[in-house]
Amino acid sequence: MRDPYEILGVKPDATEEQIKKAFHRIAMETHPDKNGGDSLKTQKFRDAADAYHFLTDENERAAYDYYNKAQPEYSDDFYEAKTAEKKAESRRTEEEYHKAFQREKECIRELIQNLLIGLVGLAIGGGLTLISYLMADPGEYYRVYYGPMIVGGIAVAKALLGIFSSIGRMVENWSDMKRGL
Repeated sequence: MRDPYEILGVKPDATEEQIKKAFHRIAMETHPDKNGGDSLKTQKFRDAADAYHFLTDENERAAYDYYNKAQPEYSDDFYEAKTAEKKAESRRTEEEYHKAFQREKECIRELIQNLLIGLVGLAIGGGLTLISYLMADPGEYYRVYYGPMIVGGIAVAKALLGIFSSIGRMVENWSDMKRGL
């Protein structure tokens, strides 16, 4: 890996503004959306982006400058290791967000499933009682189907517990995502 200053074409004493301008100049020339799929330009863009992010982090830049002065033969290794470390961290973060998104989808699926179970339970119990009422002669007592009503009520209660459980997991998932997983 080359020197990040060399990649951006700036001197080691360059200001953050100069580093930013150099990166934007390279980005305009080599951005993957503008270069028509040229793999060399795409790689140059990635290298420039890595160098830019590295040099705009004050701690990383100071450490690199220190190693570059103390042991110039190892400075490129330091930059390469730090860049690889940041890429690995970025991949981990993407994977964690993907897992969080999958958990979110699962919670929503369970929420919908529980709502449907509750509605079906109510519909069966209420529907049978309504049919009984409609079939009864006027003035007569109609039969209330307690079995389906009880089963429907239990289904609704289970559905409500499932809904609250799903909502609780969704809130927990959101708070995990806010904390940075």
